[in-house]
Amino acid sequence: MQVFSFNSKSGLLPIAAKDLGRAVQKKPGFLWIDAENPTADDLRLIGKKANLLPETLEVIMERNHPPIIETQEKLAIFVMNIPSISGSQQVYSHKPFIFIIAQGLIITIRYHNYSWIPALKNSLEKNPKEIGDDPYNLFYRAVRRIIKETQSIVNGWETAMPDFAPDVIAEIENISLVRFIKIKAAAEELYGYLVDASEIFESISDKSGGKSKGGGTAALKNCTYLWESLIEQTTHLIRKMESSLDAFRAITMGRQRRSIHLLSKTAIIALPILIALSIAGLILPRLEAVEITTTAFYILLALVAGTTIGVALSAIFKEQ
Repeated sequence: MQVFSFNSKSGLLPIAAKDLGRAVQKKPGFLWIDAENPTADDLRLIGKKANLLPETLEVIMERNHPPIIETQEKLAIFVMNIPSISGSQQVYSHKPFIFIIAQGLIITIRYHNYSWIPALKNSLEKNPKEIGDDPYNLFYRAVRRIIKETQSIVNGWETAMPDFAPDVIAEIENISLVRFIKIKAAAEELYGYLVDASEIFESISDKSGGKSKGGGTAALKNCTYLWESLIEQTTHLIRKMESSLDAFRAITMGRQRRSIHLLSKTAIIALPILIALSIAGLILPRLEAVEITTTAFYILLALVAGTTIGVALSAIFKEQ
């Protein structure tokens, strides 16, 4: 857990985590508490510093969060489930990201080492005047970086889509859909989270009467616009995936029909032979006792019967 004091003049200054209980931010500016993979004790300390109600702290300590929580008049808690990709296998997952914003205080609680967090801290150190002295301005900056990170993931999925375009699928005989299905499921899950989290921006706008905290109306509108654009991009990607999946289903059905036709042709040739051999197997032991003419008649009869059965089965396969 890292603790910082920030204002537009002095910039970002670290504070020892052990001194959090005594840390007080003098105006202007705010305190920023950044907790990565916090322990239960860390969350209790954060709850005490932010004056969280006991029931609110219980919700924060769980990892199943609604998209937004409002608890106190001067305190807002925003919970987002944002995507991350990690490891050499590019494992995709969603992790909760919690913002707690109060007067002179912002707290970020996260369960992943996002690459944009250090970049955000660096921007606060180098350009403090651009951030201002209201914690909501830091919230908007963080959201824009979340959008950029999420968009790069969606762009990566779009880059992979040509491998699953209908015309490509049509030319591939043995295509594996495992990767495609995983991407589609992740995109649909992301879409749900994005739609739920969009309520956060509506909530900020409603509570401020159309004006953002700290006069950041433009920042709020920008975040809202970028978020809606990300939802549209994800929606478009899902539709493309559905089209490819429909094409694959049609191609698969065509391949199944061709297989059935091949099976029926094989049956026409193979069944008469098999039946003839079976009958011959029954009568061969008696060849010594049966005339050649009678034996030939039985074999001819077996061939005719086998051919008739083969043609009948072929007709049935074609109807199916």
